[in-house]
Amino acid sequence: MHRDISIGNVLLTLGEPIAYKPFKFEDKILEALWPPASVDGTTIALNGMDIATESPSQTSAQIAKDISALIGKLEIGSKCTAFVTDGDLAVQWATYFDDEHKHAPRFGTPEFMSLALHRAMLENTKYIQSPADDVQSFFWVMLWAVLFNNMDQKRCPREVAWRAEMEGADVRAKGDFTARLNREEFDPEFSGVKYSAVGVQLFPLLQAWWRKQRELEADWGKVLREAKRISPESHARFHLHHYHSFALRGVKDFLEIMDEYRPTLKSYGQFEPPSSSL
Repeated sequence: MHRDISIGNVLLTLGEPIAYKPFKFEDKILEALWPPASVDGTTIALNGMDIATESPSQTSAQIAKDISALIGKLEIGSKCTAFVTDGDLAVQWATYFDDEHKHAPRFGTPEFMSLALHRAMLENTKYIQSPADDVQSFFWVMLWAVLFNNMDQKRCPREVAWRAEMEGADVRAKGDFTARLNREEFDPEFSGVKYSAVGVQLFPLLQAWWRKQRELEADWGKVLREAKRISPESHARFHLHHYHSFALRGVKDFLEIMDEYRPTLKSYGQFEPPSSSL
């Protein structure tokens, strides 16, 4: 579905935008995000640090408030211009794990899985999904949208190769790409590679976002190590609070990066539709 959305074949555009209620965290949700001081007598670690020594700005509720502020700062609109129509494989969550569905596949599209989850699936090893996996899934969707954007058909050989590797859903190719992305120079003046216009504009943003995700993943590892000090009876409660915190932190990281790169992206203007001769 991620791929279908990125190429537009499951989006139904509206003739006239429809206004919807602006995004807002309800007070009852914010209240539910405040964690208890401890679980089982062990100080809760939030984002990899003890809550007792952590800045209040790192609590889940505060992160949620920061997200709301960033949404306002980015001037994210309150009008719907399209909606997703891909519901042919939709299921009811209330009965999804019943016997009726026990043989149905329960994994997503490999191209858009996090590296860790993708490797675990291929190796058939046990794996606990984390918020970092969910955030990284959106990273791969955005990369797909950049590489396969049909508004810019002039691609350098390196981008063509990356696109072929993405289509192959090869976890090693994905790992190689992120390693290169982490060290690549995308400024045309210094890179020596003539990336496409969309690549020049968005690869630096993807690079910054990837580095943030690596930090998120590393801190989640600290939480898992902390969880070993918690009694088995308290694991679910412990993980739930941290899952909320890290999921929100992943969203906030992305919005902060968008805020940082927004002036540069706006300076480029919009792409012109490709001519019919291409």
